[in-house]
Amino acid sequence: MSRPNYQNYTDKELNQALASIDSQAYPENFRNLISELERRQQSTKAISSDNQLPDETLPDYKLEEAVCIKDYYDPNQAKRDQQKVLRTLGYAAIIIFLGVFSLPAYFNTYLVGQQYYWLFSTLTWVTAALVLIVGAYHSFHNKTAVITAKQRSIFGIKTKQDERSFMIFSKCMFVLCCAFLGYFVSARTLPVLAHNYLLDNTRQSIVVTVLDKSHRYRRKHCNGRVYIEELKHAKVDYICSVLSRKTWESLKVGNKLRLFGSQSNIGFLVTGARREL
Repeated sequence: MSRPNYQNYTDKELNQALASIDSQAYPENFRNLISELERRQQSTKAISSDNQLPDETLPDYKLEEAVCIKDYYDPNQAKRDQQKVLRTLGYAAIIIFLGVFSLPAYFNTYLVGQQYYWLFSTLTWVTAALVLIVGAYHSFHNKTAVITAKQRSIFGIKTKQDERSFMIFSKCMFVLCCAFLGYFVSARTLPVLAHNYLLDNTRQSIVVTVLDKSHRYRRKHCNGRVYIEELKHAKVDYICSVLSRKTWESLKVGNKLRLFGSQSNIGFLVTGARREL
């Protein structure tokens, strides 16, 4: 197949060819086209700087025929941008899925059975370690991270050393946050997901003994925390947000509480409680 001689093309024809050429199917023609555009652009600049002609003596080029190669369409870059967007949407879908199906883990207390405590404890630490390793590998092998001008002004980044320090700090914080999230999800979310959607569970109530309670009623994400004697060696040995302030204030060590919720083979999901007289 004959190759086009772009030197015989007008500026307008070059721009039309640039808009329609497939750089992946015809890579050599694409390179020749870009080279010719660059050559003409440099030639135009050289003529303007050397001759210093007045505006009225310059050739009458039309604006729409001006050669411009800065913003040409790159299919490879477009494909990479599309993959980046799809990857971001995939991460968002996973987070939304886990968030919707694990809402009971945030609004209710889940008490894992004593015989399954070490199993879930091992699972949480293994998950956190795996997330830490994978996150560190992905983060420190990512060479496309860019520091924006706003970040430079906020954190006072001026030198190359500042850039390296900032990137290392940012990546370490990102990896640690991911590891903490993995630990929390495996410790709190996975047992509740298994309880609600995989295992058979029945509505029940159980009686437990008060071991201790927090120093004040209102605490972040856990109002009216009460520790349970029967679960004092478990990972989660307390209940939250199921007692009124009046009931919580009247509790003493050794008092009995009746917990309401659902029971499965691995634990008990608490949805309510009352003091046993």
